[in-house]
Amino acid sequence: MEKPNRKDHENNSKPEMGQSVVNGNESIDISRSADTGATLDGAPSSSSYFSIIAIAEGTEYELSQQGVFLLIRDPDGEVYRHKLCTFLVCFAWTRDSDNCQWGRVVRIGDPDGVEHVMIIPSSALADEKGELRSTLLSQGVRIIGGMKAWRKVIYYLENYDPIKRVRCVAKVGWHGNVYVMGDNKGTVIGSGPLAEEIYLQATVSVRLCRLLGNIDDWRLHVASLAVGNSRLAFVLSSAFAGALLHILGVHSGSFNLRGSSSIGKTKLLIIAVTVFGNHVESWRATDNAMEAVAAAHNDRLMVVDELGQLDVKLLGSIAYMLGNERGKTRMTGAIQVRKPFEWRLLLLSSSELSMSDMMESVGKRSMAGQDTRMVDIPAAVGQSGFGVWENLHGFTGGAAFSDHVEEVALKYSGSAGEAFIRRLAEGREAVRHEWQPYKSRFISEHVPADADGQVLRVAERFALVGFAGWLATTYGITGWPERESEAAAVTCMKAWLTDRGSVNGLEWEKALDQIRLYIERHGSARFQEIERRLRQNQNPDAPEVSKFPERDASVQNRVGFKERRIDGVHYFILPEAWRKELCKGYDSGLVADQMAKKGYLQKSTDGKLQDRRTLPGLVNQRCYHLLPTVMGGEA
Repeated sequence: MEKPNRKDHENNSKPEMGQSVVNGNESIDISRSADTGATLDGAPSSSSYFSIIAIAEGTEYELSQQGVFLLIRDPDGEVYRHKLCTFLVCFAWTRDSDNCQWGRVVRIGDPDGVEHVMIIPSSALADEKGELRSTLLSQGVRIIGGMKAWRKVIYYLENYDPIKRVRCVAKVGWHGNVYVMGDNKGTVIGSGPLAEEIYLQATVSVRLCRLLGNIDDWRLHVASLAVGNSRLAFVLSSAFAGALLHILGVHSGSFNLRGSSSIGKTKLLIIAVTVFGNHVESWRATDNAMEAVAAAHNDRLMVVDELGQLDVKLLGSIAYMLGNERGKTRMTGAIQVRKPFEWRLLLLSSSELSMSDMMESVGKRSMAGQDTRMVDIPAAVGQSGFGVWENLHGFTGGAAFSDHVEEVALKYSGSAGEAFIRRLAEGREAVRHEWQPYKSRFISEHVPADADGQVLRVAERFALVGFAGWLATTYGITGWPERESEAAAVTCMKAWLTDRGSVNGLEWEKALDQIRLYIERHGSARFQEIERRLRQNQNPDAPEVSKFPERDASVQNRVGFKERRIDGVHYFILPEAWRKELCKGYDSGLVADQMAKKGYLQKSTDGKLQDRRTLPGLVNQRCYHLLPTVMGGEA
């Protein structure tokens, strides 16, 4: 080691009076060594005076508010300080819940005196690309002496062994009984089985939540305006509902506010994110990027504006991905399987067209699973003329009311979400017990008894939103009437059902629409007509017989036959045409079975779905016999 230049008082100087020099290969716990100014986590602050000596593998360092100094002893026993960098204190080890992914927690002071806490993965210390150095420099650390000093800083970080241990988590949300808020204060709510501090070490970039104002102001100035406004009460309740998914075992799902532009959809989204102090995200991203965004919104509401900005070709796959709560499995550069992103969330979005309409615009068909995962809610309310608002609370117009609600929501951002989590963390078991009877009552009172399983699944999501708003009201957070959130959830659910058109399964509804469209388009061109007459004795009680040519030259690519009777037109469709054309993309057997149950298809005398008929040029031919009711008549 070079003897320092004693004339350089900035970088090289003797320890001042009162500073202690510790000899030997001993580690000092920085979190317990600060003279004054201990912070919440026990680490020394750059704004308070302290001076401690750290030993790393026999090398001595002095850590103070001025920075990190290497202590150098000359042959005469004198000790000199060589400044390596500005304030950088390593005060704890960190590791994940599996005791893997070890790292160090460091406190950094930037040139403005603002402190930053960051986690440095141990693997980053072996990085030769300079990414760690770039990260520290971007946080305001100054390295004194170029790469030579940097190597000594790395040596300090690698070999210093703090006594303190903390637990790191890779995402916000629930971790056992603890909820990581992901805000700019590092707030962690609840108590886990281990008496340890928890730090967020996200594998993706997380935009920190904003905590402003207090809950009393939020209740008075924001929540009160939701009374009588179903869409506003719904989106605010949805924000609370995101934190309940894990506790109640409810799957992730999405709501999409659909309607024309300039009616207030985006305002609703902006107001919704202020419950937890989140940010409105953009659909203008790849599916890989959306995985990372979803992981950054674990156990909360993810709000993404304007679905139309997304590449429509990716829309269906992203709807499945978000609902399945898991991203793709990928390989690392070291040919190892990388752990995929995972999440639990509610998604709130907006668009001018439905997902089905957008997919059809590029020649794709939305599947029932996609439509169930992303539910379209008409954003405009009735004939009010105020877009998404029903009650303007004394304002003269919808635009003025929208601007006011947005302004006050941003002013008190984050206060409601934190208050909700604090109460929730105290009574998780009670919430679980209250949920099941609430859900059962909600469905029995507001969902038709003959509803399909898909409708029931979505109804559970609406019930969750109503329950979350009710829970926030019982906690004293919203100040709403007891059933305000439930009324909002029911109103939005009924709007969805009305827009959907029925309570049947979507696969069946879409298949029926496809069959009807096929007959409308090709009823004359691809169905050969059968002419009927009475027997020669003209006895009206005698059975009818058919009269037809074996082949009608005007019918090309025949798929079946049609026969005009007193009750309407009957269609006889050949099996392969039924499977490959009329029911293309669906399970043709299930479609036929459902049509028979609904009275649209006549079974054979022995109860089979396929009837046997003598048709032009075909004797004892198997076919599907569609009744006139298939085109909209009474079954």
